[in-house]
Amino acid sequence: GVAILDPSGRVVYVSPAIKNLLGYDADEYRGQVIFDLLHAEEADTIRRIFNRLFTSPGAPVTGPLRFRHKDGSWKWFEAIAVNSLQEPAIQGVVVNFRDISDRVESENQLKKLNRSLQAISQCNLSMVQLTDEFELLQEICRIIVEIGGYPSSWICYVENQPRRML
Repeated sequence: GVAILDPSGRVVYVSPAIKNLLGYDADEYRGQVIFDLLHAEEADTIRRIFNRLFTSPGAPVTGPLRFRHKDGSWKWFEAIAVNSLQEPAIQGVVVNFRDISDRVESENQLKKLNRSLQAISQCNLSMVQLTDEFELLQEICRIIVEIGGYPSSWICYVENQPRRML
């Protein structure tokens, strides 16, 4: 999609593609202040980047950001913004953006999988190196939390079993 923003971040123009991307009609989106539609985690950073556009007209700025979809969900976009206030036909900041939500989700799943594999590898290494059972169990719990990224970890034994089981 394409949007043109005034110096305060208000949407002056947005292409009809906004309907497919964020669920809004172009008329509905026009007049919105872009910073009100961003995810809170990115809003301050994007505001600083936006303000930097005014110090170097014509220089593109690129980055990822999340926008709220009309249905309330969040979508990731890659945006390229250029200060074109000096261009008589534009007189605004031109923003080209595309949905990268699937890519971001895939990258996050890959990071999670890599953390899990790293945790398994470290657990295997600990099983080879440590001989004390209690120390091994503590180390495995530490690895699961610190490397695996889980909030907590615990191990228990099932009682009254002919073989000890975890």
